[in-house]
Amino acid sequence: MFGNRGCRFVAPEGELRLSNSSLIRDSGEPDKQDFQAREVPVQELPTETLPYLMNSRYCEVDLLSPIAAGLFGEFLVDMARAGHLRLDS
Repeated sequence: MFGNRGCRFVAPEGELRLSNSSLIRDSGEPDKQDFQAREVPVQELPTETLPYLMNSRYCEVDLLSPIAAGLFGEFLVDMARAGHLRLDS
C-alpha cells in the first residue's frame, strides 16, 4: 500500500532502536470516528491496518508513547481513553 515496505513483529522487552525516513501527503480531511471501536493488540490487527501505524516525522512514536501513557494510561481501554481528548480546543 502506498508503495512502501513494511512488516510486523512483536519486540522483546528491552531497548530497541529502529529508524527510517518518509514523506507523507495528506488530504487534510478529518478521519471518521467510531466510538464503539475497541482496542486491539498490535499482533491481532489486520495486515491492511499496519501502514497507518508507521512512525513518521509528524508523529514521533518513541517520544509520544511515554507522554500518552502518562496522560491516559490510567483510563479504561478502548474509546474510553479517546473520550478524554478534546481536539476542538
